[in-house]
Amino acid sequence: MRRVTHRVIPLVSALALLPACPFCEDVNAFLPQGTISPAVLDLGPIAVTGEPCTATLKVTNTGNADLETVANSARLIDTDGTFVISKVPPFVRLGASEDLIIDYTASNAIGEREGTGVELQTNDPDADGFLRGSITAFVAGEPVALAKAGCGRREPEDGDDTDVEVTPGLEFPCPLLDFGAVPVGNPLDPIETRAGVNLTVTVSNDGNKDLTLQGAVVSGGADFAVVSVRRGSQVLFPPIEIPPGRTGNCGDLTGADNLLLVDVRFAPTTIGAAVGTLQILTDGAEGALLEIALSGQGADTNILTNPEIVVFGDVAEGSTGTETVLVQNTGTDNASVNESCIDLEDDGVCDGLCTGAAVDLTNGGTLGCTVFKSNGDRDGKGFVLAPTDAAAGGDDERTIELAWSPSSATPSIPTTAVLMLKSNIRQNKIFKVGLSGGNVGILDVTSATPCGNDLCVQTVGTTADVSTWTGSTTLTLTNSGSATLTLGTIAASSETPSTIADDWTIGAPGLTSLAPGASTTLELTYANSANDANGNDGFNLIIEHNGVLSQSLVSIRILPPL
Repeated sequence: MRRVTHRVIPLVSALALLPACPFCEDVNAFLPQGTISPAVLDLGPIAVTGEPCTATLKVTNTGNADLETVANSARLIDTDGTFVISKVPPFVRLGASEDLIIDYTASNAIGEREGTGVELQTNDPDADGFLRGSITAFVAGEPVALAKAGCGRREPEDGDDTDVEVTPGLEFPCPLLDFGAVPVGNPLDPIETRAGVNLTVTVSNDGNKDLTLQGAVVSGGADFAVVSVRRGSQVLFPPIEIPPGRTGNCGDLTGADNLLLVDVRFAPTTIGAAVGTLQILTDGAEGALLEIALSGQGADTNILTNPEIVVFGDVAEGSTGTETVLVQNTGTDNASVNESCIDLEDDGVCDGLCTGAAVDLTNGGTLGCTVFKSNGDRDGKGFVLAPTDAAAGGDDERTIELAWSPSSATPSIPTTAVLMLKSNIRQNKIFKVGLSGGNVGILDVTSATPCGNDLCVQTVGTTADVSTWTGSTTLTLTNSGSATLTLGTIAASSETPSTIADDWTIGAPGLTSLAPGASTTLELTYANSANDANGNDGFNLIIEHNGVLSQSLVSIRILPPL
């Protein structure tokens, strides 16, 4: 015995001195990997008979070695009801599945859910080898209908950006129907025909009695709509009967077509986030009201900056104030900022590039800017924004950090100073962010009818006859700065066609001089004239003033009669 020991020790020592083998990492691939499926086994309605029903979960080995279970490790957790483990597989060969069987006997809690978690420890190296699943059942005193909603992504057909096919892989229950980024369309077009994306919600009857779908509507989101309810390709109209998917025998499946498809459309008219709720009404003992959250992002060939005006406030001499601007691509294609810089005179000439170097202000003080990626790494003065992913962070965003150091001779940033972004989109549009520091006036313009980044006028009249459309809105002009603001000329931009300009009456503001924190109002009145019959009468309103940016541009849009 000693001789064996003496031989082993030198062998182990020798192995330790061998060079690392290049293929040893592959050893990690020869390990078991177990799962319990389904993650949630729903037995549906189970009658109160006193007899047990068998629930079968599958233990599957998707790894590259045999999966072994630890003896006596199977247990039930968070149990509500009578559940008993009756079979545990001792091992599962690679690529195979074995049954994990639990017997369930319904109690007298009629109309309630009962369930249990199931846990099994194995030699799977992940999560200490624990595999988990769960079982649930609805206790039924008589046949019942149970409504469930599932969802999955629907993709466009070839050559068609709007009509889509259902794809497999439904998720029950449906937590969220997320449409992602969708290009904006014309608000004058009906939601059914303007550009948009359809997704589907699947309503199923998991009970053992007919279910009636009584209606499906969207609330809280004007750019979402239910466009159809279908069984396969056949469009139906509520009330619609859905046959039972379960028998009365321990939840066995009937094999019947117990599904309906509810098609929901998102066709945004404004840039930015949109939310709503799909509400499906049924007569189910469970799922009488199914609610699914809806979300989407209106996208356009555009770059958004947030905020539109950077406010440093008061910064002491000898100190440096820092603020940030978030630059986002809201389009579905790449958008390039060819150059980012400080423009002190708002004359289109860069006085200091966003490379971290500061530009000297007149009579002292400095102002500089630096570009950062979402991961915190520095970027150059020019950068490419990826198509929007409708989520925070990522390559569709950059953050520009601005730093201002005032001096005694220059205690304020010039009111003409802007952060300038020269882009390659929308005919090489230049995007500007106002810069405010010290004692200056800042003009904010709001309306009771905002729509995305624009202000809207809700019209009345006959929808089909644009010559009858009329409407008005009140703009509120507020000085959010720290110095008195004087208003100048207020008019439609010079690019506004005369056939549109003559449809508008721009009133005079109640005040032309606004102290810090003061507000005044401005009335806009619209009446479509005979020389314009398309109803697309939006325009850009220019308000000149002596505050930051020297002028404010407000995009006004028309909404058709409701």
